[in-house]
Amino acid sequence: MNKDNMLSNLTIVLCVYGRSEFSERFLKYMDKIGYYFPILVADGDDSPQLKNLIQQHKELDIKLVTFKQKEKYKDYYSMIVNALSAVTTEYSMLADNDDFVVKTGLNKLLHFLDNNPDYISAGTSLLRFQIDNHATKTYGNNISIFEKYLHYRDEEPLHRWEDQFQQAILNFQPNFYNVFRTEGLKHIWSEILSLNFSDLTIMELYKICRAPTIGKQKSFDNFFHYIRQSGTGSSSASYDFSLNLVQSDLPSDIRLLSQELSEKVYSDNEHRSKLSNQILENYAESLNNYLPNILLRFRFKRLYDLKQKFVQMLGSIPLMNEIIHQIKDKKILAQFKSTNSEDPELLEELSNLKNFLKS
Repeated sequence: MNKDNMLSNLTIVLCVYGRSEFSERFLKYMDKIGYYFPILVADGDDSPQLKNLIQQHKELDIKLVTFKQKEKYKDYYSMIVNALSAVTTEYSMLADNDDFVVKTGLNKLLHFLDNNPDYISAGTSLLRFQIDNHATKTYGNNISIFEKYLHYRDEEPLHRWEDQFQQAILNFQPNFYNVFRTEGLKHIWSEILSLNFSDLTIMELYKICRAPTIGKQKSFDNFFHYIRQSGTGSSSASYDFSLNLVQSDLPSDIRLLSQELSEKVYSDNEHRSKLSNQILENYAESLNNYLPNILLRFRFKRLYDLKQKFVQMLGSIPLMNEIIHQIKDKKILAQFKSTNSEDPELLEELSNLKNFLKS
C-alpha cells in the first residue's frame, strides 16, 4: 500500500472551540502540504465563521460535526463521542487546531499498525514549538523547536498491571494524540463519557491507562508525528492549577479511575482492592512531586517575584531569547538527523512548517 492510500485510511478528528484564527492556520497548512485525506472537524461552538473557513478549503476532505457545548466537561466528551461515531476509516486520531501533524511520521505509524494487528495505538514523543518567545500568535519571526517530551516506554503494557499503572502515573507519557484503531478509540471515549470526569487531567490519565488494557501500545522515540505549540493551552501562564483543583472534584475522579481500572484487569476482589489502593498511592506520590513547585510562588512570594522579574528581564532581550531557542532547536534536531539520515522527508517537513509559520 502506498503512502497516500495509507493516509486515506486515517481520520484526523480536529476538536475546536473558538480560536478561529488557529483553525484557519491549520486548514491553510493542510492545504499547503496537500493533505487531501479525511479530516473531521468537531466544533463545540457551532461557529458560522468556522463553516465559512471550511468552505474556503473545498479541496480538503473535511466533514463538519457541530455540538454546542454548555455543560463542562460532559459536552466536550459528548462532542468527541459524536464525532468518532461519524468516522468510517480504520484508524483515527485527535488533534487540536493550534498544533500540526507530520505526514511522514503518520505514515510510519500507520505502516506499523497495519503490520501489527494486536496493537491498539501507536505514537511518538511529541515536539513543542514556540513563536516569538512563547507568544499566543499564529505566525511570527522567531520559530523554534524547544522541547521533546520525555520518553519512558517503548512497549505497553508492562508485564504486571501494578507496574504498568505505576509507571503511567509517575512517568507520564501521553497517548492523547496517538494514532488509534478507531473501534478502540470509540470504546475508550464512550467510557470516558459515561464516567464523566470533572478534571481533564484525570480524563487523560484514564485514557493513558485504559488503552494498554485493550491492546498493545507502541511509542517511538526516533521520529515524530505531532508538534504542539507552546503558550496557547492549559500549560500557558494564564492556567491556574489551584483554581482548577477546587472547581473540579478531583478526589472523586481519581477514586473512580482506580476502581474502574482495577475492575478491568482483575476479576477477584482481593486483587482489585490492592490495585485500586496502589493507584491511589501512586497518584498521591505524583502530587507530592508536582505540588511543591506550584506552591513555591505562594510560600516564597518575594523569591518567586524576583525570579519572575529576572525571567522577564531576559525575555525583554530578543537576541538572548533567540540564541537560547536556536540552541535548543539544533540540539533536538541533531538527535533526529542521526536516526533519520535515510529518511530526509521528516526533517524537510519540519523545515517547511517553520517557513510557513514565519510572518
